Amino acid sequence: NVLCLCYFTATVCSELAGMLKVQEQLLRLFPLVFATGFFISFCYYALVHFDPAQAAIREKTKEKYPHVNLASHLSHCFSLPFVVLWARHQPGLEVTVADRFGAVCGYVLFYLCFMHFNHWMTGEWPYPFIIDAEAKGGALGRTAVEVALAGLLVAMSFGGDLLLPPAA
Repeated sequence: NVLCLCYFTATVCSELAGMLKVQEQLLRLFPLVFATGFFISFCYYALVHFDPAQAAIREKTKEKYPHVNLASHLSHCFSLPFVVLWARHQPGLEVTVADRFGAVCGYVLFYLCFMHFNHWMTGEWPYPFIIDAEAKGGALGRTAVEVALAGLLVAMSFGGDLLLPPAA
C-alpha cells in the first residue's frame, strides 16, 4: 500500500508541476504498481481475510478496536480497482522487459529478504499462510508458496498491459 501511495502521489505531483521526465520514469514503474495493487487486494481476500486464524485475531481485537474488520477491508479493497482504473486511462505505454523485470523482481527480492529478516529477528512469519505452508511442507513448502506468489506478481505485471488503451 505504501508503494502505491508513493507512486500515485509522485504521479499527481509531477503532472501538476509539468515534470515530463519524472512522469516518464514513473510510467516505467507501472508494471510493478499494477502488480502490487492487484496482489494487495486479490491475495488479501484469497489468503488472509477468510483464514480462520486471522478471523479469530480480528474478532479478539474487536472489543478494543470495534472497526477492525472495516479497517482491514478499507486498507485492501481499493488497490485493485484503483490500478485497473489507472491502467485504463494511461496513454500507449511501452515498458521494456528489462524495466519490468528489474522493478518487479527487485521488489520481490527486497520483500522476501525483509520477510526472512523479520522471521530471523522475531521468529514469526508475517502471514499465517506461510506458517501453514511451512508446517505442512517444511522449508520446501514455504519456498514453494513464496515462488508461486512471486510468479503471480510477475504475471500480473504483464496482466496490466491487457488493460492499457491502444497507442494513438
